[in-house]
Amino acid sequence: LNSDTLENVKSRLVESPIGSTIAEAKEKGQRSWRKAVTGNPEKKIRDYMKEVPQVKFTDKVSFTFGVTCIIFTEFLALRHPEYFTQYYFGLIALLLSHRYIDYCATKSHLFMADFCYFMNLSVILQTGLYPDWLGWYKANYVLCLGCLMAASVMWNNSLVFHSLDKLTSIFLHAFPCLHLHLLRWGLIPCDAIKMDDSLSFTDVFILPLILFTIWQVAYLWFTEVLLFERIENDPELVTSMRHLAADKKNVMNILVTKVARSIGVFERDEVFDSNTMKTKIIFVVAQVIYTLVT
Repeated sequence: LNSDTLENVKSRLVESPIGSTIAEAKEKGQRSWRKAVTGNPEKKIRDYMKEVPQVKFTDKVSFTFGVTCIIFTEFLALRHPEYFTQYYFGLIALLLSHRYIDYCATKSHLFMADFCYFMNLSVILQTGLYPDWLGWYKANYVLCLGCLMAASVMWNNSLVFHSLDKLTSIFLHAFPCLHLHLLRWGLIPCDAIKMDDSLSFTDVFILPLILFTIWQVAYLWFTEVLLFERIENDPELVTSMRHLAADKKNVMNILVTKVARSIGVFERDEVFDSNTMKTKIIFVVAQVIYTLVT
């Protein structure tokens, strides 16, 4: 075969359906590798490797902030827990204000209607305004040290000091738990909480379930009634439902998909579609089961 024949065969192969599929797969693979290595699917890896390594100023600030927060949190919890309430309230307000601005830019702000944000609000309202409401405190305690701590695993939270977003997620799930724990053992004074107090069946299941139901009803009204048209007309808006339905590597997505297929709710090759009522019902039921188990 001469070079002209080889070029002719190559051009025909490229123009064929198989050739187009191979070319698309190659392009997709290259873009995936580029994004994983450089953070930009358009930037070539060889060009990225030639660049001088630099640490961004924002990364430096985030790293310093994160390390300082961890050290100061430990200092307050161990030496001066009586000041931890004010510290928690101020820090979480600052972090969530920044997150709201940041998430608005990426149309992810509806994420902040999720359960973990609701629980932070619940803890702040109860401990700040109604410290003697023991039933509310116990409901918060059970949900935070159960659901929120387990959610750190579900959402793959990680302590990355140079990422303010990841730091915020860690603090969002850990601080209400630490705050309630300090209250439970008298390190933060509260007359309503006794050292010999215990949790009854009502405290462990009924009260937390009532609090969870309040959030779930409010969330469904917010996303399925109040903002339904806006969410439907803007596929770029990110909600926890859309994120979980699209994230095939998420632990909850994998587990719920397997269960749904095994009991016949899903077909063998069926996947979640956040726009369908079936997916919405499945995730609500899964959330209730997860809450009861954890």
